[in-house]
Amino acid sequence: MVRTGRFSFFLLLLVAAMARPAAARDCDRGGPRPARYAIPVFYVTDRNDLDPGPGVRWGRESDVLPHYGLAATSITRSCATLPATAPFWWQPYVAPPGATRSNDYFQIHDDAPFADEAAMMAGMRAALDGFHQSGGSRDVILFLHGYNQDFREAGRDGAQLALDLPFRGVPVFYSWPSQDSLFRYDWDAIRIERAFPQIRTLIARIIDELHPDHFHIVAHSMGNRAAIDALVDLAHDRTDLNERVTSLTMLSPDVDRIVFQRLTKGELGRIAGRIALFVNRRDRALWVSGRHYGGARLGRPGDDPFVAPEVTSIDISRVSPSITHHADFEHQAAIMREIEATISGVPIRQRPCLEQVATAEGPYYRIDPSRAGCPAAGAYPPSD
Repeated sequence: MVRTGRFSFFLLLLVAAMARPAAARDCDRGGPRPARYAIPVFYVTDRNDLDPGPGVRWGRESDVLPHYGLAATSITRSCATLPATAPFWWQPYVAPPGATRSNDYFQIHDDAPFADEAAMMAGMRAALDGFHQSGGSRDVILFLHGYNQDFREAGRDGAQLALDLPFRGVPVFYSWPSQDSLFRYDWDAIRIERAFPQIRTLIARIIDELHPDHFHIVAHSMGNRAAIDALVDLAHDRTDLNERVTSLTMLSPDVDRIVFQRLTKGELGRIAGRIALFVNRRDRALWVSGRHYGGARLGRPGDDPFVAPEVTSIDISRVSPSITHHADFEHQAAIMREIEATISGVPIRQRPCLEQVATAEGPYYRIDPSRAGCPAAGAYPPSD
């Protein structure tokens, strides 16, 4: 029997290095500089506080208690952009007098921590009321990042989802203390486990204190471990969770498939109103994870994806543009379109880019941009 030695395992990790989510590309290279938009993003983190100073404030270690804040960010449109122009509720970013406007895709201009959780909830409530007063919904979207991301990268993905979906409401991200290091995958696995109680509490607080009209949770890669655990745990105490969590979107989940099936058996219909699972048969990062743990990952099916009546399983392999095929939502409008359709509740019959595939366990879907009626760009028309 051939065993994978230490050197071979490091080779696997080198493949995983390419899975680090990269800043999404601007689609109009060579043309005018794309406009930047100001996106205020709330956050919760159990990273250690490095105190005010140059650079990012939040470190790589786990703190005993969580921290809360509001990040003033700006971001440009990306290749995942759905609308032709930015929606009016995100205003163009205006640099302060004397400031140099950077070409960076994403920036955090100010990081304002709140004194405590109550202060952050008050800030989110005021933001929700502002959207409502301008004719919008009181909606919240929570993003949970994956392995090998620092605080800034987590904020970037949270802001991009808010801008590119498009989403009108309050974005918030939870930044657990990923080590932001290629060779500390197991360290990250411990830290996402440590963050579970705080993530569970955050979900419960949003539901009970903010009462959003719609509450969407989007998790990528290792972040799905805490999202799934938290929702299953909350479902044991609440009979209305699937009415309060509008949607759960699982992007390339780095979760053991057997563990997921055991944990959610009989619970899937109780944890969220709509559940979407995005998988990729070519996902190199999850191939490494499967070799490391000795078990297939939920986000990288060896044969057919996981299917269940409560879940819309979508295979993105045909429209996966990245090298690692792991963070494709950042680059591909066809994938972002289906995420947007999931959180908006667009029925499958109104999503012509999806091809149904029958299996013995039930149907799953795969994105095929060549299908009749599939738009070349832009989102699907609003649901009936």
